[in-house]
Amino acid sequence: MKSINPSVKKRFFIIQLIIVAAVVFFPIYYYIATKSSTFLSNCLFHDWFWIYCPLCGGSRAVLSLLQFDFLMAVQQNALVVLFGLLALVWEIRAWIRFLKGDSLPYSLPKWIFVVLIILMIAFAVFRNVLMIGFRIDPLGDLLPLWNLIR
Repeated sequence: MKSINPSVKKRFFIIQLIIVAAVVFFPIYYYIATKSSTFLSNCLFHDWFWIYCPLCGGSRAVLSLLQFDFLMAVQQNALVVLFGLLALVWEIRAWIRFLKGDSLPYSLPKWIFVVLIILMIAFAVFRNVLMIGFRIDPLGDLLPLWNLIR
């Protein structure tokens, strides 16, 4: 194992603390958000345009994942589940690279970010076409509004 640069080591462990904090505080955030209707601002796409953004249902999907209900998580937001799996693989890869002494354990090629953005846009379009065109709404939030318009 190569000697690890102290600044790389410090950055790596700061990222690990952020990940642990996100995992620990998400259930607390979700609990507070569901108990107070004024705590969160509503989604602009959902409330103004009556369409789903790529992340609509994401909090519910994460909560389902935490309860090990994988099918419900995919139904609520498959993109969040996919990104969660990719993040897990990326984290494992970063740990392996860190333990080998790599100076950039979290590096990714720039084209991956372009692919992820394209995936988000395609998912949002697909999901809204299903709802508006075929009346398939896995979340069940907006279809009643679209049925009123028709």
